[in-house]
Amino acid sequence: MDSLGNTLVNFFRIIPDGVLVFFPSYVVMETLFTHWKEHSNIFMRMEQHKQIFEEPKFKNEFNSVMSAYYEKIGSADKVGGAFFGVCRGKVSEGLDFADNNGRAVIITGLPYPPFAEPKVQLKMEYLKDARSNFNRTELITDKQWYNQQATRAVNQAIGRVIRHKNDYGAIILCDERFTYSRGQDDLPLWLRPQLQKYDKFGPAQRDLTSFFKTAQNKYGHLVSIKNSLPDIKRDYTSGIVGGARGVVKLNPDAIFKDDDEIEDIDIEDYTTPSLSNNEIESRCDLLSSLKFDELHPVQPHHVAMAASRKREEGKRDDNPQTSQ
Repeated sequence: MDSLGNTLVNFFRIIPDGVLVFFPSYVVMETLFTHWKEHSNIFMRMEQHKQIFEEPKFKNEFNSVMSAYYEKIGSADKVGGAFFGVCRGKVSEGLDFADNNGRAVIITGLPYPPFAEPKVQLKMEYLKDARSNFNRTELITDKQWYNQQATRAVNQAIGRVIRHKNDYGAIILCDERFTYSRGQDDLPLWLRPQLQKYDKFGPAQRDLTSFFKTAQNKYGHLVSIKNSLPDIKRDYTSGIVGGARGVVKLNPDAIFKDDDEIEDIDIEDYTTPSLSNNEIESRCDLLSSLKFDELHPVQPHHVAMAASRKREEGKRDDNPQTSQ
């Protein structure tokens, strides 16, 4: 528990603006929160670097928490925020954290479904029976299905950040099982070639710092232009380590090699008082299409970090808490 908490504190020192942290379940998240608040000073240290937001269980509380998070990220104090949510929750599957709202996503463990849950048992029994008694060999095995549920949830959470071709962010996988090939087989195809492992935390911390420095130098002017545009209401909804022993990352010098340079645009043309609201909005839409065109394929502007905390290789998570 303390190892993961200290890891988050150290990453919060480096990651600018907003960061998303996903846990395997509400039980795991609440257990860790209680420990960090009541039995150590970890939570207090986290708050020195990021304001902490927790995904609520109740729907009527969700909008207010999200609004507070976005407001914090957009504030002038530059402290930023950390949004703690769960895989398969609303945050991990239904919201867009582009640009400063999500400069990193941290996965704290593989979110296997509860092994003893009746619907999980029934699904696995169906697959096993269909393959053995009815020769349905085209179906995946019960074990493959069980593993697939975890990796699908991880992939959806990963997809909350790096939302367009000029976006950038870090992907940090805090589970040692991601260091093994079978832990990487179901990760997104664009992500797998970028994975590298570290045996020590220091080099990972150094390279993450270097990555954000390089990315901000490359794309910082785009963020400034976007932030200076007239405020247009946007719909944030959309229809997706390193523990102490290691991480995985992309060489920050390589991520920009094939990018096209974007010419500077005079922002005064878009804020002239004489323009009508419709003209301003039209020009903002044009500038957005030039600068933040989400129709283009997403480029791998990220640091991919994986694997870390000691655990027995191949251990199955029959209980969600074992992911921690």
